[in-house]
Amino acid sequence: MELSKSGIEKRIDHRSYEDQALSIEPTKHIGIPMEKARASASEFVQERMDEYESITRRNGERILRDPNIALDAITHGQATFTKGDVGEWLKTKTAGAKQFKECLDRVMSSERLVELGEGVYVCELKEPNEQHQSAGSRRNLPEPPKR
Repeated sequence: MELSKSGIEKRIDHRSYEDQALSIEPTKHIGIPMEKARASASEFVQERMDEYESITRRNGERILRDPNIALDAITHGQATFTKGDVGEWLKTKTAGAKQFKECLDRVMSSERLVELGEGVYVCELKEPNEQHQSAGSRRNLPEPPKR
């Protein structure tokens, strides 16, 4: 409610990834920059960081195989987006700079993207039998322009 009052298009969905029908794993928040944490990590923190890196690596691999995972998640919260928005979403879902760049390139080269101009995109809806999410959860996405 407060976001729309401020003119912000983004929406926050507090449901789990599973409830949103997103096929990525949730990570556990570490709370401090990983580089600083590694320097003085207790065994518990080290285990948590190793788990986080494993999950983000697996999520990145999933996104590389199916970039629609990222597009569905991003467009669930906002109808239009930029490459920067995609990058913001991917930075906590991928492991390391190399995988991040590969995922960003893969998502941005999707045939589903339609550029509206000045680096703003919408995503064409998938065929009903290909959708990860129910049609009702995609209501905020406008009709994409014809190519």
